[in-house]
Amino acid sequence: MTVTSSEGLRNLLAMVGAADAQALKAVPLFVAHQRIAGEARALGFAETVVTAPGGAPVKTYTITIARPPRADADLIDLALTYGVLTPSFISTTTSYTSAVDNAIASVAVMATSSDPLALLSVNGTPATSGQPSAPVALAVGDTPIHTVVTSEDGAVINTYTITVTRAAANPANPALANL
Repeated sequence: MTVTSSEGLRNLLAMVGAADAQALKAVPLFVAHQRIAGEARALGFAETVVTAPGGAPVKTYTITIARPPRADADLIDLALTYGVLTPSFISTTTSYTSAVDNAIASVAVMATSSDPLALLSVNGTPATSGQPSAPVALAVGDTPIHTVVTSEDGAVINTYTITVTRAAANPANPALANL
């Protein structure tokens, strides 16, 4: 609906009455001046568009903001579903160890990238930042797990390695040897 004066707007509301005023205030309103738009807002109109003066066409501008891709391939957190990292996680440290009991046959890595657009993989399998990776099977002894972070622009790649040591089965208890 187009309105050309504040007085006309007030008269229109008076004509429709209180019962229909709420419905009218939900209709988009096109006005010729900021002063009329201010009055419309004060009267409770939900949407007001100021058109160009004198009925001239309204010019629409589109602004596109392009930012360069980021070169951030760091992690802000790294953990395992079982076991504790040694040393404790620090984003600048890329090599860790962890020890687990023989009963633990697999672990998942939970890596969180500092850039949400960086790509993650765990032992070559794509992973999602902040979520557990696919399970990684553990052999008895040392199993290296490589978490690779590739920056959004592809220029930086950081590899974080966790060597998980799975304990041997306890020969004193043959029932546990097959777990």
